[in-house]
Amino acid sequence: MSDTLSFSSNVILEATRLMVPAFHAAPRHARRHVANLMHDALVVCARVEGLTYDELLSRLQSLHEEGEDGR
Repeated sequence: MSDTLSFSSNVILEATRLMVPAFHAAPRHARRHVANLMHDALVVCARVEGLTYDELLSRLQSLHEEGEDGR
């Protein structure tokens, strides 16, 4: 398993990251819809990588921790 994600996954993850301010700015009743879009984007990313959703989250956590160690 590679330590990095594919270009497609990185594009999806960046789009998801950009949704975070929209989530916080959305009225409470609309946050669920934004959260569902973010979840769906992560599911697509997992499929692109050939991983389960939980495996993707684990890999993202590992990559995040490696990034923090490199600072």
